[in-house]
Amino acid sequence: MRKIFLASAALLLSAGAASADSKGVTINSSLAKTCALSTIAPVTLNANATASSVPFVHNCNFSVAPVTVTFQSAAGAVVNSVESVTKDYNVTFNGVTNAASTIKVSAVQFGAPLQASTATSFDVALVSALTVGGSYTDTLTISVTP
Repeated sequence: MRKIFLASAALLLSAGAASADSKGVTINSSLAKTCALSTIAPVTLNANATASSVPFVHNCNFSVAPVTVTFQSAAGAVVNSVESVTKDYNVTFNGVTNAASTIKVSAVQFGAPLQASTATSFDVALVSALTVGGSYTDTLTISVTP
């Protein structure tokens, strides 16, 4: 009887023993990289072709990847529509200078510290002094992208 009891107990113990199993779970999340520009005040170019420095601030939500700053001229020059005169100007940023007529100025800067504002500037100057009186205008679009 004792043998039957021990055999039954051993059988119950072996049947009740469960093997353990574990799995790892991957947890993911993401946030798109973004950059924002501060408001940039209108620029009045010096009629004698002296450069004007234009400050601006960009803020990005990342710190490792570079930031690309791109400039694009709407008219390719400042335009005096009354006198039908155009005058080329240069934009210099991060050591790269291009004329507005061919402007594709694109310079790479390293990302700012996370959530920090990065102050920088670009220079704008007429290629040569104005000789025809009147008002001249152009729109320069500045883009900051991750």
